[in-house]
Amino acid sequence: DKPTPDEIDDIDAATEAFRQEIRAWLAANVPQESLPSDSEGAFQHMRAWQKKMCDAGEPFFGVGEDY
Repeated sequence: DKPTPDEIDDIDAATEAFRQEIRAWLAANVPQESLPSDSEGAFQHMRAWQKKMCDAGEPFFGVGEDY
């Protein structure tokens, strides 16, 4: 279900801090170059991006390194 406007405005400070942290990380780390048009290049590009997100750790996946 879609949240109501009141629910959207009722975000606690920890949630807002988490959102800001993720937004800042994405702004600094999203690849700027275009996705290559060839299959191998696109695969390697996406693989590098997924590794970068994975290396960033738990905030992106919600699962600790033990798992």
